[in-house]
Amino acid sequence: MSLNPALAFIQQVYRDPLLRSKLEKLKDPGDLQKIVAVGTQAGHDFTAEELRQAFAFDWGMRWCHFASKTEKKPLSSQDEALE
Repeated sequence: MSLNPALAFIQQVYRDPLLRSKLEKLKDPGDLQKIVAVGTQAGHDFTAEELRQAFAFDWGMRWCHFASKTEKKPLSSQDEALE
């Protein structure tokens, strides 16, 4: 089982406003089978479970990326003088 096709679909959704629009028009955005069908139409072959795992992986990686940018850095001596 490879998550690569599902991860590629997620990346395409981020970049492609038309594909994102198709997903936004779904009546039930939680229906993974309908999302898989949109992915298949876009040329990606993955299962609902692979999509669920790929989304969890993608979300975790994004969280790590943005969390590292918001971590407080130690104050430098120059910053301490301003307080």
